[in-house]
Amino acid sequence: ALKDTAFEANDLIVQVQQGAQRAESQWLEIPQTHDTIQLALVSFERGDFTQALERARTAQLQLVLETKGKLNVIWFVITYWWMLLFGGIMFVVVGLAVYSQLIMSIITQRLHNLDKEEKTVAQLLQDTQRKYFDKKLLSSTQYNRAISYYDDRLVKIRQIRATLRHKRNALLTTQSKLSSLLKEK
Repeated sequence: ALKDTAFEANDLIVQVQQGAQRAESQWLEIPQTHDTIQLALVSFERGDFTQALERARTAQLQLVLETKGKLNVIWFVITYWWMLLFGGIMFVVVGLAVYSQLIMSIITQRLHNLDKEEKTVAQLLQDTQRKYFDKKLLSSTQYNRAISYYDDRLVKIRQIRATLRHKRNALLTTQSKLSSLLKEK
């Protein structure tokens, strides 16, 4: 039984030492594990294999507690720089592709909203003209102010539409421009 305990303690101590070396190679600090390993080695050298086994188990638990879920960021960057570089390049490429599609979608939606707003303003303009000419509900000052406001808004909508179409054309390729024009038609 003593022989089995000695071999088990020795195997466990070697295992914990290897785990400690792995943690140190990842630049993690494990001071309590080192202290417990030293105590286990002292007990083992003294011939107290039962206590050495107990301390080796404690060192194993201590190693898990000190290293579980911990990662040295600098070590990770130095070790896996190639993976981070590849991931960054992929992120930029995918981001650019998605960005242009997203911008196209936003521009299309804004153009659609501007069309709706233009129709609404034109309808309001007609209603104002009916109120002034047919029903005589508005004074000439109110009518002129409303017409001026609606005309200004229509001009602004047309300017924004022209700007958005220019941005959209800058983003499109020739083939996409043709398909977009067909769709718009």
